[in-house]
Amino acid sequence: MRVSFIIATYNSAATIGRCLDSLAAQDFLDFEAIIVDNKSTDSTLEIASSFDNKMSMKVISEPDRGIYDAWNKALQIISGDWIVFLGSDDFLASHTVLSQMSKHLNNDVQLVYAQIFIFDAKRDKVLYKTGKKWEMTKRNLPKGEMYPHTGAFHSKKLFEMYGKFDDSYKISGDFEFALRFFANCTGKFINDLQFLHMTTGGVSASIANIKIRFLEDSRAIKSHTRNIFPTYLYTLGIRNFLSSYILSLVGEKNFEILKTLKRNLFYGK
Repeated sequence: MRVSFIIATYNSAATIGRCLDSLAAQDFLDFEAIIVDNKSTDSTLEIASSFDNKMSMKVISEPDRGIYDAWNKALQIISGDWIVFLGSDDFLASHTVLSQMSKHLNNDVQLVYAQIFIFDAKRDKVLYKTGKKWEMTKRNLPKGEMYPHTGAFHSKKLFEMYGKFDDSYKISGDFEFALRFFANCTGKFINDLQFLHMTTGGVSASIANIKIRFLEDSRAIKSHTRNIFPTYLYTLGIRNFLSSYILSLVGEKNFEILKTLKRNLFYGK
């Protein structure tokens, strides 16, 4: 059983080393890292190349049309039975998490994921953690509640059966892909395992991208759900409008603080 880690990069010199260090430190060795670089102009590729003798690695360096196009390129050359998508600034929580996760990978499941811890920009404080039982996620996924896609283990069979990502999406391509397979998928959430560390913010933390995400989520739901949820879409529209308005008032840093307070209030720390 082999695991393929897919990492899309662009001018990621400040973070890619830590990401790859966390892979190289694993006590489970049957994995590969595939770097898909969008013609970085910094030292991203040089840093990635320095790990050639520490793990099995493949590097693609050419222009792409976005993250889903980059991921699709990697899917064409993977050798793993399980696929994990990472951000270039993500890193595995410990040197044993891959071997711990590997115990749950078998032919009876197609999706396995564990807890993801979200840190502040300085990485010195945990803001919140993500991950719910698959049964709950599966029930709510058609309404827009996504499992933590980054760090999740996807069986290669999912892509063989349901195709690759639709790269016409800019933000919600992973959600659209999940809507294709979720109804027939057996998933598993490992609640007692902290697998991945991430930093808050990123592509979705802007007014423009909040709006894009709403439009793309709505498009995906309409495309793949037999019953369109007009009430949900209306609520989602209001929620995204309010998020955009609040973000414009308080700025990104305070917006993340407010989101953290909401999560702690309704879901616990």
